[in-house]
Amino acid sequence: DHFTGGGSSSVEILAPSGDFTLPVTGLTCNQNGESVDLSWGNGEVYDLIEITRDGTPLTSLPGSSTSYTDSLALPGLHVYGVNASVGNTPSGVVPCEIDVAAALAIAVPNGDPTVFNPLGGETFAVTITPLAGSAVAAGTESLRVETAAGAQAYPLASTGGLNYEMTFPAIPCGETFGWYIVAQSTGGQTVTYPEGASSGALASGVSAFGLTEETTDFEVASGWSVVSGSVVHRLAPLPSRVRITPQLEPAVGSPVREVWAEPWARMTSTVERPPFTARSWTCWVPAAP
Repeated sequence: DHFTGGGSSSVEILAPSGDFTLPVTGLTCNQNGESVDLSWGNGEVYDLIEITRDGTPLTSLPGSSTSYTDSLALPGLHVYGVNASVGNTPSGVVPCEIDVAAALAIAVPNGDPTVFNPLGGETFAVTITPLAGSAVAAGTESLRVETAAGAQAYPLASTGGLNYEMTFPAIPCGETFGWYIVAQSTGGQTVTYPEGASSGALASGVSAFGLTEETTDFEVASGWSVVSGSVVHRLAPLPSRVRITPQLEPAVGSPVREVWAEPWARMTSTVERPPFTARSWTCWVPAAP
């Protein structure tokens, strides 16, 4: 800046050299149902405006545009970008970050079940709550169960409103397996419970008639009753490995499994119905370490 006499003044303004384009102003991004709405003001008259999501081009708009709707937004954190151009000169990307909520919220109100009757038929409550502006696509709600025999889908039964029931199939006693719930919105978005099920993070379960935990030292008598038709083997040298081989199939349920266990290991045994008595079992399932 500099001053001259007579009470007047002049100001020297420095401007960038070369061509440049002013960026858009006031960029906002807001979720509306299953879509994300972008809105901005134009800093000057543009020839073209490009929209990106997470660095991937989505579309090119006329230079006079001041809004855009992404109707294919997926749940999760995303960064949208708006890059305006005059001729071949871009303004540079103006970013806007948004955490997009899933179109549906799936829940198991009473907590995830982990132990399931080997005969099947057990039901558990499920709720599916749509986000504002979304809805559940009827017929897409199902329970998926992945066992040693393969994966199978079982439709959820609607009990009114947002409420459903999932029913588990018969699964061989002692088998561990994975399960999850899946549904689609009317906009085509697929949602799972647990959230990471689509990438293999399933809920886990075990098929058993009921579990009782206790610590058993097989090197000494510890209260186990040997029932008719069952044999307990102790193998030397110490510390031994123990094999318990029930030789009769129970009246109800799957055949008894033979399981090896290290002594002093914390185990989980299953309790069976008659004709077994005392501490009887149909299968053994190791507890988590």
